[in-house]
Amino acid sequence: MKKLKLQAIELGATELLTREQLKHVFGGDGGGSGTTCKKTADCALNEKCVFAPGLTDGTCFAVAIGTSCTTNADCGKGQACVSKPSNPPSTWCNVAMGS
Repeated sequence: MKKLKLQAIELGATELLTREQLKHVFGGDGGGSGTTCKKTADCALNEKCVFAPGLTDGTCFAVAIGTSCTTNADCGKGQACVSKPSNPPSTWCNVAMGS
C-alpha cells in the first residue's frame, strides 16, 4: 500500500484539503479516473467518490482490493468490507459477491 506524504503539501492539523491536494495525496495521476462525482455509484468499479471539505462535487479515486475498512462505504463501487481471517480479526475491501 502506498504511504501518504502529507508533508509534501505542508498540511497543518486544521487545514482543509483542496481537490488538487487530494489528487496529490491519493495519487491523482493513475489513482483512479479523477471523474467528478456526487456519489460512489457515479464512479467506475473499484473507485469511490471522495469529497474535499466544503465542496459539493467529489472526485473518483481507486480503492485497492485488500484496503483496510470499517464499513462498505470505505470501499469502492462493486466492493464490500469483509472479515479477514487473522488474529486479531480485521476487515478489508474485497470484490462484492454478485458483482
